[in-house]
Order: sequence, then C-alpha cells, then structure tokens
Amino acid sequence: TGRQAGRQADTFWFSRWCLQAAGLAPHPRREGMRPMGPPRRLVGARGLLRLPTPGHCRRSPCPVLLPLRLGAAGRRGLAAADIEPGSPAPKRTDEGTLISEGSPYGGSTHLVWGSVLWDAGLALAKFFAWNEALDNGGPASSVRGKAVLELGAGTGVVGLTLRRLGAGRVTLTDCEPEVLELLQRNARTNRLDSEDVDVRELNWADPATFLPASAFDLVVAADVLYSRKDRWFVRALDAHMGKHSGATAFVACPPRTDSPLAGFFEMLLGRGLHIERLEDAEGQPVGSARGPAIAYAGSRFEALPEGRCAAAAADGPHRLQIFRVRRC
Repeated sequence: TGRQAGRQADTFWFSRWCLQAAGLAPHPRREGMRPMGPPRRLVGARGLLRLPTPGHCRRSPCPVLLPLRLGAAGRRGLAAADIEPGSPAPKRTDEGTLISEGSPYGGSTHLVWGSVLWDAGLALAKFFAWNEALDNGGPASSVRGKAVLELGAGTGVVGLTLRRLGAGRVTLTDCEPEVLELLQRNARTNRLDSEDVDVRELNWADPATFLPASAFDLVVAADVLYSRKDRWFVRALDAHMGKHSGATAFVACPPRTDSPLAGFFEMLLGRGLHIERLEDAEGQPVGSARGPAIAYAGSRFEALPEGRCAAAAADGPHRLQIFRVRRC
C-alpha cells in the first residue's frame, strides 16, 4: 500500500543518513550524487517518535539515534556534564557502570572490535557484582582493595565495574589507539580519575609493553580469544600473573563456532597453570550477560583437569563460560 511504501522509504532514507552521520561504511554512490539526509517530514519531535529506538540499532548504542532521541542528557538520569560534547549517550549496565561504544569501522585501517560492548564482558562484570554482594562470601574472594589489571580491556566494562565495587587501583590495557581513547572517556564518564584508573598501552605481541607482574592481585579479561591471537594472550596472561605474585586471573569466553578453547586449555596446562570453570550444581557452565545476577546463585568453580578440558571445549560453540586461572 501507499502507507507501507512510505514507511519503507522512511527506513531507507534514515538508514542512509545513519551510515553517513556515524562515519560507517557508506552506500555506493554514483558520481555527482549528493549525500542524502532524512526527509524533512521526519525531522522534529513527531518525526523522531516514528523512528526506531536506539536499542533496535545493531550498533547499539546507536551513535545517531541516541543524541537525537535522548538529547544531551538522555533518559537515564545522567547530567549533561557527564557526556562529552559530540559523543553519544553511554549505555548503563545492570551494575550501574556507564559505557560508551565506538564503531569498529572508525578511523583505523582495520576493524577495531574492542570498541564494542560484548556479552562476555557484561557477564564477568555481573558475576563480580553478584559475588561481592554475598554476605558469607562467594566462589571468588572479595575484590575490595585489590590491584586489578584488565587485558584487552576494550570498553573497560569489567575493570570499571570492579573499581565501582571497591577494587583498588585498576589498570585498563589495550593496543589500539581508538580503544585507549575510548577507555579514557569511559573512565571520565564514570567520574574516575587517573588515581582510580590507569589506561595503558599493552600489546600482547610485544613483551616490551608488559607491566610488572608484582603490581597486580587480580587479572581479568573477556572476549579476548579470537583471530589466532590466543598464544599471544596466554603469554601476556602468564607474564602478568607472575611466578610468585599469587595473582588470580578470570577469563570470560563467549560462545563461538570457531571456539579456540581446546588450544587455550592446552597452552595454559603447558605453562603449569590450574584451570577452573564456573558451574552450577549439574556441572553445566554458568554465564549470564543480562538480567538479574541471581542467575549465578549456587554456582562454584570446579577444577578442569586435562580429562575435563575436552568437555569444556565442546561447550565452546554453545555456551558463555567463565574460567579462573591460578598457579598450581
């Protein structure tokens, strides 16, 4: 019908405008064509109400829809001063941490996926929040006062949540310039200064960028096993746990059809590290990115000796998993 055709046209126009405004990959354009913007009838409060919400955008939080629909302050009670000029409003996690994302198609010559908020990071942050709230202690020790290192921090959701839970100094590390800038911005948005959170460049492939292992009690990482960089990550993890530091590591892995867990376990065991998995009473992996933290109730860490590693690796394509790594 004519009405349906109008809606489809609105979607096409706005989609094209989003791509250009957000600096994403543009649609092909013939020479001489002028960039399209939204139809005039869509500009303004009434028009915007007919547009999709930011949550419908696959690049949520959408860098275009959020500023338009929410304005400078957003709907979540943020003060305008908490949002840097020209930046989209941040997303608030279930634990209250404010996280902005960047486009993986940014100014770099390659895709930068670390600037996206992924489920494994949300799940690990939620686990720590649940564990910290237990009166009689949970499967992990308290993070209060501990020096924390996050490897491949991306948006920093895990490390920033730990700082809000009472951890001591938190060091967020990554190797992409765009991601390091995003980490600084997210720290400022959560009103954390350099005394609370330190952002450092750390390249797993370059040991010269590694930090002193003795400086950390806790090492965390989420969504870091991909693109055949597993051996680099394991080397960096091992180096920052130290031989005598007593540091404990927590690694969260999302389900992946090309799950690298079998090789990951083999490398950890080869370095003399002890692996445990967060499981429920039936021995199934526990990991929840959204919703109430009660999903972790009754969970505990169970050892993954070599014989059980194969079963855990088989869960890799299907289940989000959280592992604890310690020295034997």
